[in-house]
Amino acid sequence: MLSKVKIFHGAMMVGLLLSASTTFAASYYVDYVGGLDSNKGTNTTVAWKHCPGDAVATGTAAATSLAPGDTVYFKGGVSYILANSIMVKTNGTTGNPITYDGNTAGTWGTGRAIFTSPNALIAFLAPGSLTNVNFRSLELGPIGGATTLPADTGVALPAKNGVGIYSMGAMSSVKIDNCYFHELGYWQNQKPVGPGSIDGVGLRCLDSVGLTITNCEFTKVARACEMQSQIITTNLVIANCKFHDYIVWCIDLCVQANGCQRDGIYIHDCQFINNDWAYDANHWTGYDTGPHQDGIFDRTDSVGFFRDGTNINFYNNLFQTTVPNTIGGTACMYLETGPQANIYNNVFLYHPVANACITYACANRGQEPSTTLRIYNNTFALNGGYPGITISGEEANNFDRLWDTNCLIYVQNNVFADFTTNNNNNSSLVLNTANTEVRSYLFFDYNCYLSYDGYVSPYFKNDTHAFLNSPGVFGQFGLAGMRFNGWETNGMAANPIFINGGFTGSDLHLQTNSPCLTVGKNLSAVKLSGLSGDLDGKSRPTTGAWAMGAYQTSTAAVVPPVIPAPKPATGLRMTN
Repeated sequence: MLSKVKIFHGAMMVGLLLSASTTFAASYYVDYVGGLDSNKGTNTTVAWKHCPGDAVATGTAAATSLAPGDTVYFKGGVSYILANSIMVKTNGTTGNPITYDGNTAGTWGTGRAIFTSPNALIAFLAPGSLTNVNFRSLELGPIGGATTLPADTGVALPAKNGVGIYSMGAMSSVKIDNCYFHELGYWQNQKPVGPGSIDGVGLRCLDSVGLTITNCEFTKVARACEMQSQIITTNLVIANCKFHDYIVWCIDLCVQANGCQRDGIYIHDCQFINNDWAYDANHWTGYDTGPHQDGIFDRTDSVGFFRDGTNINFYNNLFQTTVPNTIGGTACMYLETGPQANIYNNVFLYHPVANACITYACANRGQEPSTTLRIYNNTFALNGGYPGITISGEEANNFDRLWDTNCLIYVQNNVFADFTTNNNNNSSLVLNTANTEVRSYLFFDYNCYLSYDGYVSPYFKNDTHAFLNSPGVFGQFGLAGMRFNGWETNGMAANPIFINGGFTGSDLHLQTNSPCLTVGKNLSAVKLSGLSGDLDGKSRPTTGAWAMGAYQTSTAAVVPPVIPAPKPATGLRMTN
């Protein structure tokens, strides 16, 4: 009898322990049109009108606090009219995130749930750090701004901002998937809008550790993704997203504090389509001049010292312009004041930007350890006389700054094809510097250059913008001139022979008779994420020569066509 009592007592204690450690996740339902806050909120037939955390919620909805593992489901196709922000006050735990779901399964309503407001506010606001929280299938916008602009009184409008998701602290283990961000704040290109009027944000955080943004679409917003760094940024992933039309900065990576550390940044398989045409000098019709634009803006100019790791990667992305007479923003990728980066397997298709497709300003800090920039296996199909890459001193186009002698720059296995005619200033790679000895820190080779006007670079500019005879310019001094200092020993001035590349073609795979197919450098030893395969995911050889450019073979699928706005049901993938 005693043993039976002991057995019963032990079983009861185990049951109590299991009960104490088990998280009982709850599901709640919100239907802004058909719900009532006095309902239970536990299924679709007794849905709430407001989400817990909304200041105007009443009854059971207001009294409910979310717990780790809980999910709030919003009815698809229903517009939730925000009077205030939805405050995200509770964090999830590892394996038990809190989830805000706008009809991912497609079983309650039609399409995504919509969050909109004429007021200048933030849709989802975390007053502190945000940890283990998921946002899925939400449509955020219009918020702030105005669908119809007020009458022009002769002065630019003050900003009336809208923000989709904002954490006032760090975002840790946060996932944002299949969300659509649009019309956040003023975005219009007409008076009374000025550059200061356009200030909406898709999502923003101060630091990120394990933040993943996938399958999202962004348009008509000043800064789509604003990833600020004050202490640490690591394991940040932005993948399979589309950025298009009326965006100032698509991805803003901003170091804001001395001593900040960054590593493990992966921006890949995204499309940047016509994101910078609306505010350029040829199209801007608002007050003053249009806002300064970039696709990816990696800026560290506000601090004196920071540390970047070796895994800051921008790869497998498509940058494309199809709007006529576009001169674009500063760059598709603008890396300001010496960050580390690996840029590879990207396609830049007819992208006439003000400076270059890639602009890198090499810092001269003295106190910073060695910085490495790697630009590998990209394909540039240019039109407009603008260079593929510009590398300069501490500030872009600032010729009187010295280079950081600890900065190592590798430009290899790229294809540059400029289809501009009647323009004697087109070039593939421009080096702006007052310090000609910087040649010792540059390593570029195995690149292919094509220009219809015969002026193909690399070339140097010094502080008076004068050409230097060494290394020279392909078109003027010939291939031997480039080899004078050992540069481009294995490079070529040749037609890469795209399958359908030229003034109108968009398939930049190499034909079987391309001179670029089996002459590139094997970079297997570099071991960058995704570099072992090309833009299509086709494997590159572990031994032997690689192809130049973003595509390893001539038999892969074509570059996907541009899909115009408004919005796809899900984010777009570039790979098969």
